[in-house]
Amino acid sequence: MYLDDGGTVHSKAELAVQTLVLRGCYPKDALGMSWTQDADIAKKFAFGHGEMDVPRDRSIYQLLVSRDIVLGVLYDRHEDEYIIDPTGLTMTDLIDVTPSP
Repeated sequence: MYLDDGGTVHSKAELAVQTLVLRGCYPKDALGMSWTQDADIAKKFAFGHGEMDVPRDRSIYQLLVSRDIVLGVLYDRHEDEYIIDPTGLTMTDLIDVTPSP
């Protein structure tokens, strides 16, 4: 089961077996719970929302996530957000897709 924006419970069978998601963050935070399907959203989290002096030590990670670890799917903030249970994930599960500056 997983939750949507309104707190409605859905069967995980409604989700694709695997979904490609992205996360923009500092490397130390790569194994977090919040991911997105939208590359532009991941870039904003990695490099800021238009600020001039955003640190460039952040990365964008890609993960092929199994529906088994999806806890929620949220669209209300227009972030195409997947909340996952990262227990058991390691850095070797992630692909660094950070664009070159």
